[in-house]
Amino acid sequence: MVEIIEPSPRPQPRVLILDDEDYVRASLVRILAGEGYQTFSAPTGEEALKMLESQEVDVFLFDYRLPGMNGIDAIVEGRKISPDTSAVLITGVGTDQVIIEAFTKGRVDYYLTKPFTVHELKKVMSMALKSADVRRMERMFHDELQKKIREATAELLEKNRLLKARESELASVNDKLREEQDQLKSLNEKLETLSITDGLTGLYNFRHFSLRLAEEFYRSSRYNGRLSLLMIDLDDFKNVNDQYGHLMGDETLRRVAEALLVSSRHADLVARYGGEEFALILPEVGLEGAAFRAERLRQSISELEMEHDGAKAKITISIGVATCGSSEINSPQELVRAADLALYHAKEIGKNCVVLFRDGSLKALGKENIMTESQKDHIMQTLSRSALAAHSAGEVMDGFLRELKDVYGDAGEGLYLSVRRKDPKGNLVEAARLNQYRGKRDVEGIVSHVMETGWMKIISDAQDPFACFPLRSRDQEGASRVSGVLMMNRSPAYPPFLAELLDELSSVLMEVEERNILKGMAEKRKILDDTMRRMLAGRESLTPEEAFSLAGPVILDIFRAELAAVYSVKKGKAVPLVRFTGAEGLDSSTENAVEQGLAKAMAHANEGGLWNACVEEASSGSAYIIAQVDAGKAGQGFLLMAASKGNTLTPEDASLAESLALMVSVLLYNGKSVSTRRSRKEGKIENPND
Repeated sequence: MVEIIEPSPRPQPRVLILDDEDYVRASLVRILAGEGYQTFSAPTGEEALKMLESQEVDVFLFDYRLPGMNGIDAIVEGRKISPDTSAVLITGVGTDQVIIEAFTKGRVDYYLTKPFTVHELKKVMSMALKSADVRRMERMFHDELQKKIREATAELLEKNRLLKARESELASVNDKLREEQDQLKSLNEKLETLSITDGLTGLYNFRHFSLRLAEEFYRSSRYNGRLSLLMIDLDDFKNVNDQYGHLMGDETLRRVAEALLVSSRHADLVARYGGEEFALILPEVGLEGAAFRAERLRQSISELEMEHDGAKAKITISIGVATCGSSEINSPQELVRAADLALYHAKEIGKNCVVLFRDGSLKALGKENIMTESQKDHIMQTLSRSALAAHSAGEVMDGFLRELKDVYGDAGEGLYLSVRRKDPKGNLVEAARLNQYRGKRDVEGIVSHVMETGWMKIISDAQDPFACFPLRSRDQEGASRVSGVLMMNRSPAYPPFLAELLDELSSVLMEVEERNILKGMAEKRKILDDTMRRMLAGRESLTPEEAFSLAGPVILDIFRAELAAVYSVKKGKAVPLVRFTGAEGLDSSTENAVEQGLAKAMAHANEGGLWNACVEEASSGSAYIIAQVDAGKAGQGFLLMAASKGNTLTPEDASLAESLALMVSVLLYNGKSVSTRRSRKEGKIENPND
């Protein structure tokens, strides 16, 4: 009997990094060390090969362009020293010739095209380690098998010698020999089966899958046949292990494997690709047929109920589908890569779905179509035009929702779209809407979650899908804040497209609102000027007190409206109270402090001085600003700005107060010196509330 020796537990994985750029090597070392790898690095192929003489590594991570020998040559030489090591080639060239040379001459397992993300690096390294493990297991198996064969051969030779020596017992010995030969044949068949079979699920393993995929690919290429590949991954499988235990996880993998086998034809090949990932080779099946098979398989898996020790669980799968015949697919590896891209996209857009790779583009089944670049550009251009032509933010949002509905076409029937934004008081109000929401989702709860976290919320439920995206804006200091949400009863296939559009929408809304504020302020100032001219025409004998009494209410109404707009949109602060004199509406401590400040200001003015706007802290912690209303001479009145309790005013607010006071001075006195209209009481200001 041949004994199968299981490999010892893997020690810390080791990787040899070869790149002639110091910062690239340092970055790769830092990233991989953080993932638990033991790293070795070299700037040239010669130094890397020298290191291999004393260090065993699991993965080569070699750059293609190098001084001296290139990365492929270095891999070829390195494999002579360490044949079991997996190889990953990093290239910024990416030509067909380089790729062909990498997989033929260098027998590269995987390659990364610059620029690549940390996520891609981690994923490729994980797969490379699996390849190294497979080689190590194959070598151990081969060595053990050879050993057993040698032992069996030696035993057979000994038995043959005995047979010759015992001719009298030839008949019985021959019978025994045939029996043992049958046993050996059966054992070899079992060993062959074990070498290509996954022990847990009974499906073919990665090694056999790779061989069969290559055979089917070249057969279909030679005879102009069809070949499709399904890459299948269990959604959130880690949660099953964490919540129910690994025994339930194993049972789930077995049940899924059974479902895959039941749904397959005799000509199909089902394999466990690794971990919770499976692969299904479909000879003589085109893309449409593969899509149908994948969707039917997805639905059947979603209906399974796993059970172990009384615990029950359900699982869903994501599937990527690719078919030979595309210009982007010219090798078995590219077919796997295309199906992997589709699978990864299925994960990105909410899982539990099928995504097709067709001529370089991705299409999701069971979800809305991906928004194309041209559609996105069209909406961007429409928003840019709205920034110049729209009279209100409402027009911009209504137009945006109509454009978004057009993207969905016929799929937009029953489409619900709604924009909620914060009003000046901070309350969320519906600013624009298309159709009524007729689902059963907790809309208010979803909106609150998105407003608090700033993260989009997408629910991929075929019966009642829902998505909520944050609308962002920036305050005066440039900090980003969530100012509203977009809601829809759809599960968008590519959320980043929509998020980018919403950023542009937020920018346009701010631009339109700021333009309207500036326009409104200009109109109010014109109204103020016209009002003052009408009221003061022919009234040259007006005293300052009479002018304040007559024009004050009009001026205050306009200033309050302007300040409300400026402070709510520009600064997001509480609107200050504005008075000429007196302090009505303030709390008692602030009112006392204001009266003292006014008395101080009047005393200074009566002595012939000018009182500059300043910030005075009241005993309650509130703040107020007193600015002299004057045409350049001794004061005839004061403008008071006071913050509500708990808030403070800044030097910037003081500057605004000075500007307002100067405007009042010019408008009240028509630009003439105050000294020509001194008070009837010899210019002395006795009552600050007059």
